[in-house]
This record gives sequence, C-alpha cells and structure tokens, in this order.
Amino acid sequence: MLTRQDVTRLQNAGLKTQFFKGFDTAPTTMYMSICTEIPSNGASEDYAWLGETNGLKEWKDERVPHALLETGFSLRNKDYEDTIAVDRNAIQDEKYGQIKIRVGNMGTIAKQSYDEILTAKIEENGLCYDGQNFFDTDHEEGLSGVQSNVATSGMAFTAENVQIITSRMKRFKMSNGKRAKIKPSTLMVPSDLEWAARIMMDPKAVSVTTDPSKAIMKDLLDIMVNDELENDGVDSKYYVLDLKSRGVKPFIFQNREAITFTSLDNPNDQDVFMRKTIYYGVHARFAFGYGDWRQAYRAQK
Repeated sequence: MLTRQDVTRLQNAGLKTQFFKGFDTAPTTMYMSICTEIPSNGASEDYAWLGETNGLKEWKDERVPHALLETGFSLRNKDYEDTIAVDRNAIQDEKYGQIKIRVGNMGTIAKQSYDEILTAKIEENGLCYDGQNFFDTDHEEGLSGVQSNVATSGMAFTAENVQIITSRMKRFKMSNGKRAKIKPSTLMVPSDLEWAARIMMDPKAVSVTTDPSKAIMKDLLDIMVNDELENDGVDSKYYVLDLKSRGVKPFIFQNREAITFTSLDNPNDQDVFMRKTIYYGVHARFAFGYGDWRQAYRAQK
C-alpha cells in the first residue's frame, strides 16, 4: 500500500519531468547562438589569449617561428537559483495539477533566464582579454594598430550605417597586422527596432519591385531580435555580429553545472515539520564572458 511519503516521492518525480518539459519546450533561446559553450571543472577558468600566427608561406631553408603575444583573463562561475514554496495542504487537497503548471512554467522561465543574464553581461560591457572594455574605441595589440568596435553616437539605425559597420568589421586586423577575415552575419536589435530591421533586411517585409533601391540590403544579414536588450526607441543600441566565419562565437558560455531540479519535502525536514511548507527549486552554476571583440560591433544614434 502506498504511504503519504510514497505519494509525495512519486509526485516529485512527476514534477521533475514537468519542469524539464517546460525547460526543453521553451522558445528557442538566443544565448547558444552567440556563445561558444565551454565546460568548466572548477570555481573559475583561466583563458590564455595567445594572438595569431602568420598563416602559410613558402618554406625557404628553415622554418621561421613567430613569437605570440600572450594576454588572458579569468572567468569565475556563479550560482543561480529559483525556488517556490508550496503549502503541504495544497498537495493533500489535490491541488497537484496547479503545482504542475507552476513547476512547468518555472522550467520555461529558467531557460529564458540565460538570455537575460547574457544580455546584462553584454550591456555591462566589461573587460575582455586585452584589458579594454569589450566594446571600445582603442583596442590595440601587436601590429594591429588602434581599432574600434563601437560607435557611441552618429550611427542612427539606417541601411547606410549598417553597411558602414560591416565594412569596418571586415577591415579589422589581428595582432600580426593581417586582416582578421571577419564576415558579419547577424544584426541583433531590441524589440523597438525589430520592424525597421525586417524592412531593411527581410525580402518578405517590403516589396522591392516598385523601388529596386530597397533591395540593396535584402538577406545581407540575419535578424536576431533580443527582447532583453534595453529599448530607447530610435536611440536604441544595435549590434552587428559575426557568428558564422569562425569556430568560436563572440561570447562565452562557461558551463560548470547544468540546471538541476530538487525538492525539500521530507516530513522530517524542519520547514515541512514546523510550517507545513514544501520547497521546489532549481540550481545552475555557470558564467558568461567575452570572446573576440572583433566579432561584435555596437552602435547607436
């Protein structure tokens, strides 16, 4: 015969399934599209940035080794959690269906939180491997010369300015003085600029048959609408990203501990015993960081 504790255990197994169903079926998240995922095995990870080689050249007599510039940074993992408290009577009074809905929604929100945390990191604009802010006007390393991947004014969201930005990114140089071969692929905008971006880039959003000049930007860049970005109307910041030309992305997702679902439901637990309260919670441990600044450009009016 099943005891109350057996029923609670079976219910919690079902709630765990419900949580991950909500997590797995949540709308496609942005963070995996613009981040390189790197597994982590400790409290933090050190990243050595060694600069670039000079590529292939004709071999004459002996090899010619080139010293690499060494810079780097450390990325510390952080703990994240979400918890709901449920009165034990809610389970005993057969409110289990309502609890399932709440737990499933917790899974959806947990997955979407990754986008929120990454976007906050992008807008924070902290230091990257060269000691400069990720979006900055004076990146310089080795033979690259001074380079900028940000325009803080004078770059209203127009087709002409997006063209200027893509051209600038293609001229970025590496520490050896050679072109970085950046190929802008994606236009990331806040929701305030979504429809302007679609009219600019999406052939389905506007007819180009009556005005061929409108076709100049069609399909040039993919559109990524990031609802977490700060909205300032026509003054909103927008981003041009290179997500396809390299094996790495412009941002880092350092994954220390995948998201887990747990419950505090034993009748002998203090809060269950004293307050008739059962807790359902999720936990994850990870960090977001900055990769190669050349693969991202930020601009605004």
